[in-house]
Amino acid sequence: GEYCMMNLRLDGENLRLIRATIDEIQLATRHGLLPVSLARDASKKRDASGGITSTDTTTPKVATLSPSDNATGVGLTANLVVTFTEDIAKGSGDIVIYESGVGEFERIAVTAASVGVSGTQVTIDPTAAFDDSTDYYVQIEATCFEDLAGNGYAGIGDAVTWNFTTVDTTTPKVATLNPADDA
Repeated sequence: GEYCMMNLRLDGENLRLIRATIDEIQLATRHGLLPVSLARDASKKRDASGGITSTDTTTPKVATLSPSDNATGVGLTANLVVTFTEDIAKGSGDIVIYESGVGEFERIAVTAASVGVSGTQVTIDPTAAFDDSTDYYVQIEATCFEDLAGNGYAGIGDAVTWNFTTVDTTTPKVATLNPADDA
């Protein structure tokens, strides 16, 4: 693959010159071993003299949502999962889950431990259980995620792009008997 050479600096001191493939640098970034800024620099295309010729300008897109949009019967403790078309990193901002017709159910900072990123996949673990037979929708601020080249995800700012209904767990109760009991 394509190699990248760089000096690593820590608190103003040179550590060493490293030679790694762009894939290796991005993998180390995903595992928290290198800062995202190094992966961004490594993802820039370079010509034979090492000059930058072009960069990745494609914004990340959602490949799948789980639960899927308009899903029904979603579990009360389900995690929310977004799979992107490319590796992703956390930015800043909030992911907000709304109960339709009621208002905000839970606001989660993207930097919280309950938001995990692994490669192309983001897993959101709400702290509260969902209510049964309830409609929800999810909004993601445009600053929450970016690809490793620094291109921001556009986010979700409406009530229809990602919405779902939870499972009905209410046990039915007899309202009346006809004929009446012991009649």
